[in-house]
Amino acid sequence: MKRKTILIFLCIVIILSASTSGFSAAFYVIDSANLLTVEETADLEAQCRSFHNTYGMDLAIVTVDHTGGKSTMAYADDYFEEHFGNDGILLLICMGTREWYISTSGKAIDAFHDNELMGIEDSLVPYLSDGEFYDGFRCFLSDAAYYADNAPRSELTSVLFMTIPGGAVISGIILLFMRASMN
Repeated sequence: MKRKTILIFLCIVIILSASTSGFSAAFYVIDSANLLTVEETADLEAQCRSFHNTYGMDLAIVTVDHTGGKSTMAYADDYFEEHFGNDGILLLICMGTREWYISTSGKAIDAFHDNELMGIEDSLVPYLSDGEFYDGFRCFLSDAAYYADNAPRSELTSVLFMTIPGGAVISGIILLFMRASMN
């Protein structure tokens, strides 16, 4: 009986870890510089969650007044690493220096090459220059989805395979061992 309880507990742990391996941050839009209204933030947040659910990668928008002495690149990279998963893209806007940076991590590095990032930049910069941050962020989301849709499938497929389906396969194997040990 003790062995059966341990195996059941192990299965539950694996299933839960598989379902949370694509765990996402509590918030994808962090507007510390107060560039957005509450409604705009909520709309962008919903779009970022949809991106995460569709592509298995985090997409975040972070605005700050200053980076605490770090470069925008270092701040964006550190912020993503501290607050999000392994795979994703983050847009940082620093109002104190009037700089911005797009950080990619994990599979997003493969999905968003330099050409794609330059395409996003070409669309984004005019909005930022005009102070139209909400429209710029919507453009960023739209461009990111476009490039993720057109990324080579092998790069995004491996991200999606390793979450819930991968956990289901592992759980199935464990259940087969459990069943065999009961006979």
